[in-house]
Amino acid sequence: MKKVTYSALYSLLYLLGLIILYLIIGYIVEKLYSYPQQSSDAYLLYNPFVVVGKTMKAYIVGLIVSINILVYLFISKRMDKFLFIPFFTISAMLLTIFVYALFF
Repeated sequence: MKKVTYSALYSLLYLLGLIILYLIIGYIVEKLYSYPQQSSDAYLLYNPFVVVGKTMKAYIVGLIVSINILVYLFISKRMDKFLFIPFFTISAMLLTIFVYALFF
């Protein structure tokens, strides 16, 4: 009974940590992309649709990275960590680049 309780508690803690990480990554990407790249793009900051769209895209990127971290947490117990960490990092980078190319 105690093992079931502890594993459920750990799962909830992992989920809570992933949600917090997802919000932090989304917030950072949103702040990075909310500044105008050129002076002619300054009017985009005041368009609410652009701001909402960039926020949603940033949260999608955060969700993709969080899913990668969740996969890492589950698989690293069965696979050699020294082999899996580079694979995990490369897959997270590729997925992030794919999401950027798709949505930005």
